Amino acid sequence: MFQVYVNDIQNGVNSYINLFADSAKLLRIIKTREDCLLLQEDINKIYEWSKKWKLEFNAKKCHVRELGKSKKRQVWNYLMREEQIMKTKEEKDLGVIIQENLNPEKHIRYLD
Repeated sequence: MFQVYVNDIQNGVNSYINLFADSAKLLRIIKTREDCLLLQEDINKIYEWSKKWKLEFNAKKCHVRELGKSKKRQVWNYLMREEQIMKTKEEKDLGVIIQENLNPEKHIRYLD
């Protein structure tokens, strides 16, 4: 039912949105400062959508996770409603531990 309720969340958003149960993930490849700005614009659009439908996101429960092995990352602080979205180095998603460097070692140890 949640999927039906949020089916228009993607309208006007340029980043990829993954919806599952009652969560949403916004994904974008970041190579330039402009990519950072575009992701911030999409965060703003999603936040405005959430206010419109009275499903406001809690910035403290949101986080940014950078993935990849590149050492040359764009440094950017993303905001939701003037609150900084905190960065995390790993996340447990559907039972899988995903680290920013995509190393599966911690998840394998978790399974043992």
